Amino acid sequence: MNKKALVIGGVFAFIVIVGMVYFISNSGGDPSASEKPQFVSDKWNENYVLDDKNPCGTILFKELMESKADSALVITDSLCHLRSDTLSTFVFVGDKFSLHPDEFDSLIRQVENGNDLFLSFHEMTDNINEFFFYDIYNFWNFDDDVVVFTGKDSFNLSFVYQTDTIARIWKLFDYDNLIDSTYDTLSYFMETPNFIRMDLGKGNVFLHFNPEMLVNYQLLEKQGFNHASFVAEQVLQPKQNRRIKWLELGRLTYTDSDFTSD
Repeated sequence: MNKKALVIGGVFAFIVIVGMVYFISNSGGDPSASEKPQFVSDKWNENYVLDDKNPCGTILFKELMESKADSALVITDSLCHLRSDTLSTFVFVGDKFSLHPDEFDSLIRQVENGNDLFLSFHEMTDNINEFFFYDIYNFWNFDDDVVVFTGKDSFNLSFVYQTDTIARIWKLFDYDNLIDSTYDTLSYFMETPNFIRMDLGKGNVFLHFNPEMLVNYQLLEKQGFNHASFVAEQVLQPKQNRRIKWLELGRLTYTDSDFTSD
């Protein structure tokens, strides 16, 4: 077995163990009584927070990504004075992505100089949205699950609350709304992309709709883990010995009235 297989096997084992421990500690039951581990929790809010072990946290995706990288750093302060001592992949997974215009300009310069950027999101502030899209509107589908295709594989993913699947909006990119029309489609459903790659200077930008596809409860399922592994491989596999920089300073919590470009 080669080193890569050992690393991926170790990450999968970690995910299963974390899920089983969480299940047992919260339910007080025997995991063998259920066909597969399920979260029993009263904390189902979609926060996507790193190191959060609740159903909609992203600690499992964080561990998966970092297993493929050379090192990792969580950024909570300014990007403007960040040292570029090694090629990095900037990563954000969350509902709403926001950066001050000066911070976003600094991030774009980093990408143009050879770093990569991966954003999994539902919404962006106006100043960021205007960089990638002509308008704020994209396609969507309302359902409790989707089948995501990659060209050779497919993954059936559901939106779950406790043990129930619930219908929700799944977003897709409008072909005509993207300013860069030379993007590569990495995955899609309903024959429309939800995960794309674009060249930007010497670097790459990866845009991924629907961050709920990467939360903890998804990765406890085989389909969800395989899908998350596919995403991680697309973002990190082409570039070895890269550092992950988590863009936690871009995590925005807002009310509808104050979601602006400022």
